[in-house]
Formats: sequence, structure tokens, C-alpha cells
Amino acid sequence: MNDMDRSDKIIFKGLDPPSKGEILKAWDQVVDLVELFQVQQHGQHLSQQDTQEKRLRASKFLRELELRNNTVLDTLERNILCATAMDNQANLEEAINDDTVNKLGMVEQFRLRQIISAPQSSTFKNVNDDLSQASLASPNIIAEYKEYSQYTDKEELPGLTERV
Repeated sequence: MNDMDRSDKIIFKGLDPPSKGEILKAWDQVVDLVELFQVQQHGQHLSQQDTQEKRLRASKFLRELELRNNTVLDTLERNILCATAMDNQANLEEAINDDTVNKLGMVEQFRLRQIISAPQSSTFKNVNDDLSQASLASPNIIAEYKEYSQYTDKEELPGLTERV
């Protein structure tokens, strides 16, 4: 984590300084927790009779570690997926195939980002003329499209196409 600036990993490219700072802050909290646990375990000599106390400390440590680790992952995910470098399809493809992204469990998020930022398909450009103006403001629009068979009663179409 501390080598984000020097890393050649795609997931760290394009992160702005505030994002890097937020990620490092979350990571530092994990490191502090581990160091505190080590001091508590080795600083005091607990006898064999204090196994219940050891178990309680270890249990508390593991719960807190999981919580802080999840915070790090959430922070990473939020900042990396919002990074400007992730607007590029080639960068998204590289991130999807990256071992670090896979180990962090973020592949599906990058696939979703890839779908969202994909250029609009020409198949849907002429589906509805009302979308043409909206697509100028926002190039990534999800349009619902359904073809009805020739046997569908034309008088029933308005009721079928009306949104709930």
C-alpha cells in the first residue's frame, strides 16, 4: 500500500492525491491495530491460566481486523473505480486481468465499470428519437427495447409499453 506512487499496477494509476491519502489512512489503521495486538500479546506475560483472556483478546482483534480490512477494501474500491484512468477501455481490460484486482475481489466491479463506460452501441442509437437529445448530454444511456411480434394487437401496444 505504501508504494502506490511507485507501483506499475493499473489499479493505482490515475489516483489523485486525496484518494491515495484516504486509502493510506485506512491502511494505517489496520497496521496500528496489528501493532497494538502484538504489544498486548507480547508485552504482558500471561500464564497458562489466562487462556480465556488470550482468547477474548484474539477474538476482539480478529473482529476489529475484519472491520478495518473491509474499510480498506471499500475505500480502495470506491477510489480506484472512480479514478480517471478507469475511463479507458484498455485500462479496464488490464485491471480485469490483473492479479491484484483478482485477489482483492474487485474484478466484477471493473467489469461493471467496463459495461457502463463502453461506447454506446449503434444498435440502440435509433431505437427512440427522444433519446437522441439525452445521449448528447450523457453518452452512456441504458435504453429498454423490446420487439413485439407481428401478431400483437396494435391497440394493446400502448398498454404493453407504458411504464409502471
